[in-house]
Amino acid sequence: GSMCAKCVRDRIKRAFLIEEQ
Repeated sequence: GSMCAKCVRDRIKRAFLIEEQ
């Protein structure tokens, strides 16, 4: 998959939010 800064950041942010919940 793409490793653009935005894609990576969005993915990390999503995983973080999911883990927090």
